[in-house]
Amino acid sequence: IAEREAMARECPIDVYYSSQNPRAAWPFKLNRAGKQSPATAKSCATMLVDAGYANLTDTPEIAMTAHRTDADLVIARDLTSHHPAVGDDRDRHEDSITLAFHTALWLDELRGTSDVSVGKWPVSHDATVMLPLQPPYGEQLDWLDEPHESGNAAEPVRALDRFNHFAVGGLQDLDTPRERIQALDTVREYVGDDAYVHALAPGTEPRMLYELRQCPDLVDSLDVSTPENAPANNKLPDKFGKQHKHLLPTGTDISTVRAGYAAAIVMQLAFLLTSI
Repeated sequence: IAEREAMARECPIDVYYSSQNPRAAWPFKLNRAGKQSPATAKSCATMLVDAGYANLTDTPEIAMTAHRTDADLVIARDLTSHHPAVGDDRDRHEDSITLAFHTALWLDELRGTSDVSVGKWPVSHDATVMLPLQPPYGEQLDWLDEPHESGNAAEPVRALDRFNHFAVGGLQDLDTPRERIQALDTVREYVGDDAYVHALAPGTEPRMLYELRQCPDLVDSLDVSTPENAPANNKLPDKFGKQHKHLLPTGTDISTVRAGYAAAIVMQLAFLLTSI
């Protein structure tokens, strides 16, 4: 266990994986909002709560998940995690970043509070709030760099003065690792070296892992779902990311067996992201 945790810590990029299995211990885990599991939170050292792509979770439920999992990081909601596309791309782009901005402000105001509820949902939390970004990244960052009205603030708020943690989404829609690296480079150059940048599902192809090894300062962390999903689908990935059939047994406590495979997969990814 100590050697496995050392490998996770020595990797220049924190590798989070989406997991609802409390039997799969790993320092960094991601939970989707609305799927809170205090038991899963106890199986990691750092918990990240994500609104989730195409998830109908409302903002209070995101805060409740952060509360119940004692999360360390929470990603604010944007349109990718709520509504299907409405209107043209320009309207959707502005609506998405506006929603993210106001959601992040509300979540940030709850941070460090106690005994705050929305109905029966406890929403107080201690998590650091991350602003979600979607392409076109430069335009969204330009918008965040300008002051905007906030319902609870006497003066307009400049989001880049308030937040320095960012979650970069939309990477899976970019075809090549080079495009994804360029997108992450755009964000990093804009927000600076002191900001925290998380890559949402950037891909695990050999070229992508090579580029991240060459430029580990582009991101502070990333997340993948393969460790959870592959064993559940009777598959295991090789070092090139190609998944192969591996028929696992079924029955009582099979989740413990799958947890072992999940831990091995995420450990392999951390190994591949470290200079070797």
